[in-house]
Amino acid sequence: MIVKDDTDLWFISYHRQEGGGGGGGGGGGGSQTRLQLGMFTVYPAYAVVSPGNQAVVQVDCLPDAISKGDEDLAIEITDRDPADQPQGIPYKLLAEACIPSINLTDLGAIFEEHRVVKNLSVFLNSHHLELGGGGVFGEDENRFIFGHVLVGRKAKARFKISNIQKVVCDVVINCKMASSKPSSKLQDIFEVDPPRASIPAHGHVYATVTFSPPSMQTYVGSFEVQVEGLTGPQAKSRMLCFEVQGEGNLPRVAITKPALKNKKGVPLLLFSRILLGRSQTLPLCLKNDGTLPSKVTKTTSPLDNIPVLFKDETMEMLLEEEDVADLSGRPKSNEGKEKEKEGKRDREHKKGTSTGQAAAAAAAAAAAAEALEKEKAEEEMKKKKEIQIETPRPAKTKVIETEPEPPHTVMEESSRVIDLRVSANADYCKFKCKTESVHFRDTLMFQTRVFVFQLTNKGSLQLPFNWQVVMEDEGPGQRKSVSFADGDQMRLPSRASTASAAEEFPFTIEPDVGSIPSGKKQNFTIKFSPLDVRDYEARLICRIPNLEEGKQGPVLSVRAKSVMPYCHFELEDSDYITGSRRNPELKGPGVLHPVLPWTLIPE
Repeated sequence: MIVKDDTDLWFISYHRQEGGGGGGGGGGGGSQTRLQLGMFTVYPAYAVVSPGNQAVVQVDCLPDAISKGDEDLAIEITDRDPADQPQGIPYKLLAEACIPSINLTDLGAIFEEHRVVKNLSVFLNSHHLELGGGGVFGEDENRFIFGHVLVGRKAKARFKISNIQKVVCDVVINCKMASSKPSSKLQDIFEVDPPRASIPAHGHVYATVTFSPPSMQTYVGSFEVQVEGLTGPQAKSRMLCFEVQGEGNLPRVAITKPALKNKKGVPLLLFSRILLGRSQTLPLCLKNDGTLPSKVTKTTSPLDNIPVLFKDETMEMLLEEEDVADLSGRPKSNEGKEKEKEGKRDREHKKGTSTGQAAAAAAAAAAAAEALEKEKAEEEMKKKKEIQIETPRPAKTKVIETEPEPPHTVMEESSRVIDLRVSANADYCKFKCKTESVHFRDTLMFQTRVFVFQLTNKGSLQLPFNWQVVMEDEGPGQRKSVSFADGDQMRLPSRASTASAAEEFPFTIEPDVGSIPSGKKQNFTIKFSPLDVRDYEARLICRIPNLEEGKQGPVLSVRAKSVMPYCHFELEDSDYITGSRRNPELKGPGVLHPVLPWTLIPE
């Protein structure tokens, strides 16, 4: 505040205007130099301004709690016109005190680029993480896990940090390894960018965590976002903290057949005795039992006397995929048979020695047999298939090369023409739902009302559906929802809470996931089971894939109101009637007919 004059010498003072806000003292006289008005302090409270000069008045705002300040100030100037503002020149001071804080409850906004599930264990039992795909956050574990990451590669995940207050919020972002032994190498596994940020009012920034696994193991860290300027319990209650987990992986392919292995654990393909010029075929089975797609190159190194008939190829193997290749061996000479006969003659010669040397002869024969088996194994090792695993390509493709047909002669009049009929159906999913809104009657707490509606599949394809409940009456920035997973997975509420979904969401729908055959109808049941007294409003959103462009699944508006009963008894169900503990021929109290089977009997 600046007061300036160009003519005469003025005496200026300030005081609280009558009817203004609370707090403070007055002042334009005596030795008082400061004027206290609630959370505001004005100084100097009075001053003398000489002609052609100016005076600067300082106003400090120092709140001690979250509140709003509204104060009226009056400026008095000596010898001014008393008819102009006789109560003093009014001046208003306004301020609002806020504590900087960030979003901690809306998980959908924090992990908007990732998937949010209720429980990670349930999700991972029925889903596979993808290479380079987005991460998954589990609410029960308060943990974020990266997708599959190759050793030596990097994966990035972005988290949205939002300022929910009206003041600028300065934050410090870090991700620490959960290890008792600090190491400079471990600190490079999880990197955060930026480490500090200044978020404007109602603005946001993205924090990027880079995961770089140096080896095949699981790494766990702690991601923290702290608000600067806060201390003690206030700082902990406004800090965003959750675990981050990543695992380094490499492609892996196992040989399931042949099961026979040598002493070094290398699989062996042992061909039986066959005539010269003929061949024998043995299967070689590969299986991708790892967690990543794998690129496999198959080659053979044939011997001079036993060529292996097999065509080299390179293929892409997806998760849990198996491949069976046939290897044919066709010997050109009986070199192996001659060696076996020679070994047999040596054994027979050793058997013909004297009885005094029987033990030594038996040992020599066993050694010769072992040497022959070893020689065979070495020859078979030369014929084994070489498996080379490379880094998988982004595209999940399988390359299959067809072997050429063996030499043959086509007999006359031995061929015939076979007609193959091929049909396909390509269409969009189509549906019909007449229900658009549901308004339940007033319902007592701990009771349940039911509404049934119908969804019709009007298309020629199977219609999959997935329902989601979105509560509309939670206030701004506090919208809650419960979603249901694809397929047969159980429902996964998308919010951080230890309570069950039934306690948090009074609306449920059954069935929540599934599919409707072509031309069929499906009945859905909406249940309203309130546990509190209030008005409820929600939307039921049905997600249907493969719809025409611009169309979306059915959306139902649901409204209900719960009321409190005069008295509620929580009693166990009695089997007094259903368990035939009561004589069915007895009449009911006050009626002429027997008691109905569905009558409730408290005990």
